[in-house]
Amino acid sequence: MVKKICSKCKGNKRVKEFYKDSSKKDGYAAHCKVCREQWSKDNSEYVSKKAQRYYLNNKEAINKKKEEWRKNNREASNKYRKEYYAKNRETLVEKARLHYAKNKESRLEYRKDYYDKNREDLCKKQAEWRKKNKEYIAKKRKEVYAKNKEAILEKQRLNYAKNKELKDLNTVKGQK
Repeated sequence: MVKKICSKCKGNKRVKEFYKDSSKKDGYAAHCKVCREQWSKDNSEYVSKKAQRYYLNNKEAINKKKEEWRKNNREASNKYRKEYYAKNRETLVEKARLHYAKNKESRLEYRKDYYDKNREDLCKKQAEWRKKNKEYIAKKRKEVYAKNKEAILEKQRLNYAKNKELKDLNTVKGQK
């Protein structure tokens, strides 16, 4: 079959101008692509609601398929995500900023609850990390010290003077 008649516009068109539909006897949809797209535009609200209903009714299966695809196509998935982020960086950053501002209290509450529930494990992980990364920590401390040397020394001088005053006061009180 090379040509087919559209049941909507009654035009005699090539089969390439019809979407495939395995449920039909000839394997092609009854309406041509142009008529189908026009109908979708005219009924966009209906199409949108139908898609939402389908997603809500099949959410788990859809997400499972998506996750499976991402696992099997990790490189393509990562490439797509990077390209999408590069193209839409400003929009995504703005959305994230607004979301953070809108949910700041609930996020802080969640973090606090998580820390309270997992305190022992988190402390263990931190201790292990510090043990494994002693050289890195020492390097970072040196960098911070070099960057803020004057402020650190000034703070040490102030603390030394404050402690000396307290010590002098304690010795004066002890002599009376």
